[in-house]
Amino acid sequence: QMEFVRQAWAKDKSPRVLVIGGGGYTFPRYMMEMRDQPNAAEYRGTRLDVVEIDPGVTKVARDHLGLKDYEGMHVVHMDGRQFIDERVEPGTYDLVI
Repeated sequence: QMEFVRQAWAKDKSPRVLVIGGGGYTFPRYMMEMRDQPNAAEYRGTRLDVVEIDPGVTKVARDHLGLKDYEGMHVVHMDGRQFIDERVEPGTYDLVI
């Protein structure tokens, strides 16, 4: 997944990434923490939206799995299909995971 982000960054220095389903938020946490590393310039500027239907899943990730608020990451609690149908204009995201 990080390789896909790097490829998106190569085309646009501030790619928009949508993750459908937060789960344990493993990828979003890794992405946002990697973005801030001094040797990871290819990830800086990445903006990440996570759509997770269950706010309880996000709460568990915050309480027990190290999820925190990251600049550039936005969490939306709703069904992923509904989010895409109702809130996303074509071309909004460079990468959908």
